[in-house]
Amino acid sequence: MSRWTFTQGLLTIHAIGWDPGLATFFLQLNAQYEEPRLWLGTQYGECPEPEPLIARLRDAYDEDDPELASIPANLADQLRADRGADPAWKPAADRIAEGSLKLTIVEVRRKSRWKAKLKAAWTRIFGGN
Repeated sequence: MSRWTFTQGLLTIHAIGWDPGLATFFLQLNAQYEEPRLWLGTQYGECPEPEPLIARLRDAYDEDDPELASIPANLADQLRADRGADPAWKPAADRIAEGSLKLTIVEVRRKSRWKAKLKAAWTRIFGGN
């Protein structure tokens, strides 16, 4: 997972990056809060390309804001490199179907004494069989 952060003013933080688990790029405006003002890329495959998110990030700044220059011109390339370094995870069902994920199911039984205790109580109350 990658996360690039950019500040705006003294307290505002914006974040953009790549989430391989969701196979999407993401953007958080006002990321310093538990619930950002805008959070895109929260669904699987929602944002397959970074350019629309970078445009939204740039729109968060005023044109004459000097901090706008802190957003690299090649940010899209850098985000794609992040994706290349940490590729998207495929859903488990797809990985099972293609044979790249194999599951072993093991049945675990715990010896429980309640069956024996219940049988003994039943016998004591109602007699044999």
